[in-house]
Amino acid sequence: MITISIVNQKGGCSKTSTAVNLSSVLAEKGHKTLLIDMDPQGNASSSLGIDNFNSPTIYEVLHGEIPIDSAVLETGIVNLYMIASNILTAKLEREMSRNSGSEENLSEDLKPTGLAFDTIIRVSQAIPKAQANKQPVNIYQENSRGSHDYKCLANEIINKLGKDERRGC
Repeated sequence: MITISIVNQKGGCSKTSTAVNLSSVLAEKGHKTLLIDMDPQGNASSSLGIDNFNSPTIYEVLHGEIPIDSAVLETGIVNLYMIASNILTAKLEREMSRNSGSEENLSEDLKPTGLAFDTIIRVSQAIPKAQANKQPVNIYQENSRGSHDYKCLANEIINKLGKDERRGC
């Protein structure tokens, strides 16, 4: 199993768009993919049409209320599954900050790989339109610049991790 984390403290830098669209392309390429939404706003969940207020969320998992497999939801996209998030995740963040040593709790398996990628995700009007329509860009507008760029990124990741012999873009 390979884990890919898309993290940055800065808001508005396309973490959610990248997570949703990259996950969808990897699933489309036949890789069983689990997208975990850790954002209290739940934008990754809502951009895939998940009702994150009536579904189990990452909050319940991290809070120890339910096992992780109980929170896995089908997205309607073959090979793409999700664990949703909502505003309760912000509560967990506050709870963890009160515990001494909590700053190290989530740092256990996050190790930089040293991998850098050449693919550039260009500005594409199809990406926000897809998000507004609760679909990944590769499904919403398959031949768009955004879809092409995320497919190239997925190919590059697959090739660099040595999990697939298919050529890149």
